[in-house]
Amino acid sequence: MHRNALENIGQITAQIQSGQKLYLLVLVVILMPLNVFLESSKWQFAASKLEKLSIRRAIASVLAGMSIGIFTPNNIGDYGGRILYLSEGNRIKGVLVNFISSIGQMVITLLAGFIAFYFYAPQYVNQDPLINYILLYFVLFLMVVVLYLFLNIGRITYYLSSLGWFKKHVELLAVFALFKNIDLIKILAWSALRYLVFSSQYLLLLHFFIPSMAISETYMMITLIFFTQSILPGFAITELGVRSGIAVFFLGHLSADTIGILAAAFSIWSVNVILPSLVGTYFIIKAKFIGANS
Repeated sequence: MHRNALENIGQITAQIQSGQKLYLLVLVVILMPLNVFLESSKWQFAASKLEKLSIRRAIASVLAGMSIGIFTPNNIGDYGGRILYLSEGNRIKGVLVNFISSIGQMVITLLAGFIAFYFYAPQYVNQDPLINYILLYFVLFLMVVVLYLFLNIGRITYYLSSLGWFKKHVELLAVFALFKNIDLIKILAWSALRYLVFSSQYLLLLHFFIPSMAISETYMMITLIFFTQSILPGFAITELGVRSGIAVFFLGHLSADTIGILAAAFSIWSVNVILPSLVGTYFIIKAKFIGANS
């Protein structure tokens, strides 16, 4: 086992030194700003329900949020970072707006995961045709429920506003009513584009580290990895171990190259989490000590 691990590390090192398929790593890094831009554009659109943000300000807001979120459970600090770039009167409402934006991304991740699980289960869990038939309808049911709840979030919060604790916060809950169906669909569209980008980054990394893996099956496993990560609690700064374990579990069905799988997991985490978070520290300092408007 140790010999195989050393051989795999040697192959990866030689591949990097020779420049073989190095363009894949370059492409992954190039896609990182696009990932941030798409998230910023989605945030800019969502925040426009409260105030107008320039795309530069939206990008600064997103990077600041990532920088704080990395140290907090379930990335909750992202909310605090983003609202630094909203006017003080809109910051509490901004938390709710960001919640809608984040839920939109979660919906896309869940939908992709449900679809992937339908194809994954017959191959790796159960091959009974009847159970798979039931599974199909169960997956479709879950997809409809998730979409219905998201697209009717304004109506749901309207009914909640007449109950107990929610009754005291009617003004805040009214934020959800600002988003019509077409607005929520646009948020889903931005989220889907972003999902396509970061899932493609993962695919490119896996193709670099483990070229033998089939693209279609690998992409299915990637969607299951993101799905599982999205429903597990954790700190972004310490979740590498969790990400790695999940990746090894699913991708281990396709390859025994654990080192390659771990290298891809570490790389996607570094590029899409660590690098933007480091840049985001500047925007936190700028907002707190220089002024977000400067």
